[in-house]
Parts: sequence; C-alpha cells; structure tokens
Amino acid sequence: MQDFKQAIIKVDKDIQDLTWPGGLFKYPFFREIHDNPSPYMSTALQALAAKELTEQQKIITALTMQRLPLNEVITFSKHVLQLLEDNQISNKILKWAIFPTYDWNTSLVDNGHSVVVKELLNKILQSQKVNDEIKVFIREEMQTDKARKQVQYLKDIGQIH
Repeated sequence: MQDFKQAIIKVDKDIQDLTWPGGLFKYPFFREIHDNPSPYMSTALQALAAKELTEQQKIITALTMQRLPLNEVITFSKHVLQLLEDNQISNKILKWAIFPTYDWNTSLVDNGHSVVVKELLNKILQSQKVNDEIKVFIREEMQTDKARKQVQYLKDIGQIH
C-alpha cells in the first residue's frame, strides 16, 4: 500500500496538473495498474480513503481503475460512493472514479440497461452527498439513453474505442 501511495505521489509531482490526463500513460507504474487493475482495487480504495493524499492524487488513483470489468466497476463504484458518504473524498473524485470522460471508460453507459447498473445509478441518486451536477448527468444523460447514443457516435467516428 505504501509503495502504491508513494508511486501515486511521485507521478503527481512529475505531471503537476491533470490538464491532459492522458499524460498519465507515460508512467510505467500507471500503465501497469491501468492495464490490470483488478488485483489493485482494494489498494486503490485504501488510497482514495487516505487523508495524506491530495484531491489530484486521488483522481490519479481513480483513473488507474478505469479498466475494471463491469462487476468490479459496480463494486468499486459502491465503495467510492461510501467514501463520499463518509466525507473521505469529494464529488470531483467520485465523478472521475465513476463517471470519467468517455475516452477513459464507457462501461456504465454501455451497460446502462443492466439491472446492476440501474441499481447503482439509483443508489447514487438517493445519496444526500452526491451533488446536483452528477445527479443531472445520471437523470438527463444516463437514464434517457442520451449518453449511450453519444458513446456509440464517438465509437462510430473513431474518437473512442
């Protein structure tokens, strides 16, 4: 765990800001975890809860988890929501962890009609801690199928895979 946090801190110091989060792929540590996040999920969740990590370091941590398989995305997302409920992360971190930009992850959008995704979205909507921006995105984009159509269009034109 300490090595993970130290590596996140080192990447953060080098990258300085996340104006272009794609720059994270130049770091072997980031690529290694991003390519195979499952064994690191509990470590990443511990890092997200760590008081000594900054908001940006927690966003970097969240981005390492964007290739989790759907069942683990659901598990990870529920834990992230609980971290928000426990005041250990901000809505900004939750957004990057669960609803990153489409070039990072589209699994919730791609599986938006599945029961597990619908249950997760409803749980997020019911939270008193989740901000209106995220709730509006869920209601107006995810639950209306608008997000799925946008993702499909981006895939069709080759913007995302």
